[in-house]
Amino acid sequence: MTPLAPWVRLIVLDLTLFFIFKAITARRALRQMPDVPASRIASYCFLWVGMNARAFLSPVPHAHRPALRDWIFAALKVVVGLVLVGVVLRHVPRQWWVVRDWTALLGLGLSVPFGLFHLMALAWQAAGVHARPIMDRPFWSVSLGEFWGRRWNLAVHDLMHDLTFRPLLRRLGMRGAVAVVFILSGLFHELVLSLPAGGGFGLPTLFFTLQLAGVAFERTPTGRRLGLGRGWTGRVFVWVLTITPAYAVFHRAVLDNVMFPWLEKLGVT
Repeated sequence: MTPLAPWVRLIVLDLTLFFIFKAITARRALRQMPDVPASRIASYCFLWVGMNARAFLSPVPHAHRPALRDWIFAALKVVVGLVLVGVVLRHVPRQWWVVRDWTALLGLGLSVPFGLFHLMALAWQAAGVHARPIMDRPFWSVSLGEFWGRRWNLAVHDLMHDLTFRPLLRRLGMRGAVAVVFILSGLFHELVLSLPAGGGFGLPTLFFTLQLAGVAFERTPTGRRLGLGRGWTGRVFVWVLTITPAYAVFHRAVLDNVMFPWLEKLGVT
């Protein structure tokens, strides 16, 4: 039997984990909400990317109706992302690998998690469902705690918070629980990225260990004296610690074995 291509392995593995976590979170929420219609449960499992089942399945008396500017902003991100991947990337020489890498990463990021998933959230909000965008302006964060705790990939955050952080908080305290969550986040990304890509093992864990150190440092007296955790100083610190080492998560095995072969199959490279 011909082995699956790395990009196929990644899609199969990640979709499998996605629906496993959907089942776990839905079941936990339904223990306290037994009268949720089956259609709402199915919508949560198959038509929404977030993992906050309780919020999605709960009735919303006064639903937030998205403004026109929200729709325009979300759609614009999709368009810009598609232009980067479908047009700009074709004209970037392969030897300009840094430009090529970041064009693809920015294009995919803007078009899918920042754009398409934002549109999905707006559609559910318009239908009276509490569905917060999973990417909530993360690079406007003034601290790493805000970035990871309230703005970046809220689907993974909600999973980690409910299944790991809250159970560990009483046993380990705040610092211990936060440390475990960051280490587990690294191992989780090893599973969903490095394993199917067949390389780069240890790099995602190193990245999240760095994030843990950054969170701890910005809360120290020295960090506070430097202005971390507030204003533009804190914001630049977030950018440096999240963007500069991004290759530790989206390492060469992910880029060369998964992302670019997948884009080639789609006919965009």
